[in-house]
Amino acid sequence: EHGVEVVLALPTVILGGPWRHLAPSNAIVLRYLLDPLRTTYPGGCNVVSAADVATGHLILLEAGDPGGRYLLGGENLTWRQLHTIVAELAGLPGPYAEAPAAVAWLGSAVVEGWARVTGETPLVTRDESRSVGRYYWYSSDRAASLGYAPGGARAAVAESLAWLVASPEVPRWVRERLRLADQVRMARPLVPRELP
Repeated sequence: EHGVEVVLALPTVILGGPWRHLAPSNAIVLRYLLDPLRTTYPGGCNVVSAADVATGHLILLEAGDPGGRYLLGGENLTWRQLHTIVAELAGLPGPYAEAPAAVAWLGSAVVEGWARVTGETPLVTRDESRSVGRYYWYSSDRAASLGYAPGGARAAVAESLAWLVASPEVPRWVRERLRLADQVRMARPLVPRELP
C-alpha cells in the first residue's frame, strides 16, 4: 500500500552482546552462573549468536523476498546440553540435577517474592518457568538457502559469557570463581577506554 518492501527476520534465542541491559536470552546463561545447585531442566531451545543474527539481517536486506519470513536460528539444544556448554566454558561443575516443571515454577515464585521484598527485578518469573519441558527447536533452512550460515552454539555461549563477565550483571563473587575457557577470552571485544 505504501510501497515499502518488508522482509521479516525472526531470531531465536540470541546470545551475546553488547546490550545496554540484561536481555532474557543472556539471562539464561546468567541464571546458570548464579545457581549454586547447578540445576538444569527438561526441554530445549535454539540458540544463535547476536553477531550471526546481525549478519542474517544483512543477508535478508540483500536477498530476502519481500513479504518473506525467515527464522534466524542456530543450533537446537536440550537445556542440559546448553548448561553443559556454559559450565565447560565458564570452568564450573555440573549440571547436576534436573528440576521438573513443578519445581521450576515453585522456585521462580520464590525468586519473584524475594524480588518484591528487595525491589529488584527477578532473574526468573513464573511465566518463564512455564516453558520448562517444552522444546523450542527451529530450522533456519529458508535463510540458509540465501547464504545464512550461523556458527555453533558453543561460539554463541562464549560470546554471551564474554559479554556477561564484562558487565555489571555478574556479581564479583561469581566472577572470581569462573575459570573462563580461551574461547571466551577470545570472544571479548577490545574496547578502548579513557584512562582516569
